[in-house]
Amino acid sequence: MTYAKMPYYGVLPMTKHLRNKGFEVGEILRGLTIERVNQVRSTDITYTPMAGGYMYLCAIIDWHSRNVLAWGILNTHHDSEFCQELLKEAISKYGTPETFNTDQGSKFTAVKFIKILTDNKIQPSMDGK
Repeated sequence: MTYAKMPYYGVLPMTKHLRNKGFEVGEILRGLTIERVNQVRSTDITYTPMAGGYMYLCAIIDWHSRNVLAWGILNTHHDSEFCQELLKEAISKYGTPETFNTDQGSKFTAVKFIKILTDNKIQPSMDGK
């Protein structure tokens, strides 16, 4: 299930759903002191309207160093595969973080995106709306 299939799910129902699937989720980052590189990374995607469409920008950042580890711009409809490729690039170049934080957008709740995290033993963390 992705968030897009259940857009009415808020933080609590999505947390329960992910816990039922075996993920340890909750307020993981609340009160967490970021002390080292590769402790926490995050990503988001944004878009800019252009004549005839949009440009989509996705970036992955390390919270401790504040370095952008991977980024990309796409001029077609954004999807999870775009973000998945950037995630794989960041892991390949910089190793695996302990925790990876995203919002609950459909790109980041997609099964394939979460599988990359879990296959690499990275703890998913998702912000509420």
